Amino acid sequence: MEMATFEGFNKALKSLMDPEDEYMLIWHILNPGGKEKPHYHPKATEWLIIINSGDFFDLRVGEEQESFISQLRADEVMVFLFPKGEVHALSAWKKIEYFVLRDKKDKTIYAKGVVK
Repeated sequence: MEMATFEGFNKALKSLMDPEDEYMLIWHILNPGGKEKPHYHPKATEWLIIINSGDFFDLRVGEEQESFISQLRADEVMVFLFPKGEVHALSAWKKIEYFVLRDKKDKTIYAKGVVK
């Protein structure tokens, strides 16, 4: 097992964004009305790590869509896991900040014929 210690959260995050690693951590911001289209990753599990949800967002996994009403406190984080091959999408009602963590060798494939 490998373990590392960092001086603060920002340095730990920066280490996870190293382009030489086999995993990638990408920071995203969706503005109100912004959408991540339905997509999947054929060979990688993906984690969605929401650090600031504004207030409302819609999350779709497979055929199910759920609306979340959330007011995260500064010390709270929401984490969702999407198994490899599972179609997923995200829509923001208000500004939302989040990270995505997955194997960088895998591809994003946008789902065709999927109702948004």
